[in-house]
Amino acid sequence: MIVVVNHIKAHDKESFEKIIDNFRGRERLVDRFKGFKGFRLLASTEDMEIMVMTFWESREDFKNWVESEEFRRGHSRARNTNINADSRGVIYDIIVE
Repeated sequence: MIVVVNHIKAHDKESFEKIIDNFRGRERLVDRFKGFKGFRLLASTEDMEIMVMTFWESREDFKNWVESEEFRRGHSRARNTNINADSRGVIYDIIVE
């Protein structure tokens, strides 16, 4: 099993709040995707940092999600908003549960 973590650093409070709102209103398309195991959103209001975590059965399942129409549809709203932030995705192998 793997966890994919998107580390997001907002550059201003408005962008931080927009990112959080986008995730609160997400369509949950990923929830029904093959191999998907879970979702967590963590946020530090003090540092304006957000961690988006998705858990997957395998790297192949995650790859299929990223290449899917559902992924494009689910991320289209975020692309259409004016958000000032940096983002970096990392794939981690789960070693101990």
